[in-house]
Amino acid sequence: MSIEFEIKTAFLKALSNLSAKKDVRTYLQGVAIICKDNELNLVATDGHVFGRLYKNINLPNFSLIIEQADVVNLCTLYKTSTLVFSFDKTRDDRVISYTVNDIRFTACDAKYPDFYRLLWSNVTPDGNANSYDLELLYKFVKVAKDLGCKKNTGHWCIEHSSKKENARMLLPKDTDIGEWFFDGLIASAMV
Repeated sequence: MSIEFEIKTAFLKALSNLSAKKDVRTYLQGVAIICKDNELNLVATDGHVFGRLYKNINLPNFSLIIEQADVVNLCTLYKTSTLVFSFDKTRDDRVISYTVNDIRFTACDAKYPDFYRLLWSNVTPDGNANSYDLELLYKFVKVAKDLGCKKNTGHWCIEHSSKKENARMLLPKDTDIGEWFFDGLIASAMV
């Protein structure tokens, strides 16, 4: 079964700001594209920050990890384009090789961590102010810029809950990502 979908280059570039740069866990050094239960997720984390762009789409389940070098190459080649991904589905839902705009790539051969356990569900912010590492917060400023936020790149809303060790990052209001949604988390250790 052949699968094809489109993603804006800016989305890969934005999430790559949150991926690990030097980590022995090579699967964290890129961006994962995971489709599960008709939800297409672009995911990146370095273990301290996490970002996810997602939308509903009618596709079968699959998992694809784009290595950091390939993310950089794609973002350099197709700066303002839409990327067309295509590949053949495997039995275990993991993608081994894929094509983007007629260029063939090899996926990172690993399993991405279960990011669904990080997401907030039925958690109410407690209103407490916490302090966070400025370097980690600045990664989200880069995400906002890459997603097209013009004026308010540093105006993130941070929801913190004492029931979780992490804080939820909400995109600045002047960021237009169309039919996509964004989840961002910041924590001391997530994976």
